[in-house]
Amino acid sequence: MKLKELESWLSQCDQFDKPKVVLEQYATSAHVAARMIYSAQENLTDAAVCDLGSGCGILSIGSILAGAAYVCGFEVDEDAIEIAIGNCDEMFDDSENPVNFVNTEIDIRSDALSPALERFSSCFDVIIMNPPFGTKNNAGADYKFLKQAIHLVRPEGHIYSLHKSSTREFFKKKMALPIEKLGVTGNVLAQIRYDLPKCYKFHKEKSVDIAVDFWHFQKQSKP
Repeated sequence: MKLKELESWLSQCDQFDKPKVVLEQYATSAHVAARMIYSAQENLTDAAVCDLGSGCGILSIGSILAGAAYVCGFEVDEDAIEIAIGNCDEMFDDSENPVNFVNTEIDIRSDALSPALERFSSCFDVIIMNPPFGTKNNAGADYKFLKQAIHLVRPEGHIYSLHKSSTREFFKKKMALPIEKLGVTGNVLAQIRYDLPKCYKFHKEKSVDIAVDFWHFQKQSKP
């Protein structure tokens, strides 16, 4: 599917009605989502995909449009799942909807998978996600999401994820560690200008332009 066509389809997806600051909810725009999906398209074809922190489902839907066989979205917010299901209903026929959403917390307090996610360990060919970047009270949330994703993806599987460009050196240092430390290799595919619209009362500007890196990680097989 061509990039413009993909973005056109994804622009039809509804987003958060009332984003929840405690969950650091920001919508992934059709512009950003389309470029993530388009870049990952080769590995998405016929793949079992996990959308970690799936929100309103735009990356899940994009993965199916790009040829994924199946998508499972994990999301803690029931309201977001309701919107995501509505988006899928609008996009796909009931008999052709290969997307399933699981209401569960992504436990970033532990390096291990939560009991609810343990049965999905090493199940997926591809993980795609736009994780929370982390606040002062929850620093490094995106890195903790990555560690969960590593548990969920199969050996030699792929992880596509967004992280603030300001954390690039941190991630590069992690990639330089012996492979057994983290279990993945990775590189930055592109830097994206992420337009963050005003959606919370404490926001002073109408929008903020944030530099974000689009990373591709690959899980390595154990020697």
